[in-house]
Amino acid sequence: MAGEPAPARRPTWARELAAEQPALGPVPGAAGSGTPAGAFERGTTALARYRARTGTVTVPRQRVERLADGTEVRLGVSAYS
Repeated sequence: MAGEPAPARRPTWARELAAEQPALGPVPGAAGSGTPAGAFERGTTALARYRARTGTVTVPRQRVERLADGTEVRLGVSAYS
């Protein structure tokens, strides 16, 4: 990248971080894993399924969407219940 310093000119912490990155392994929910990892990913997956089925993203207050893996996601407004 044009604005990025050459590897030899990077600060020590940046070189160490770059060296550690391959050792971290795959990120859960990353492309190709097949299952959403966090709450945000589950919510967007559930909303996409709802939209594909109904054609709208206007969700009723108490709507619960079931994902392919059996996980239930609350799409509507709920007060921590």
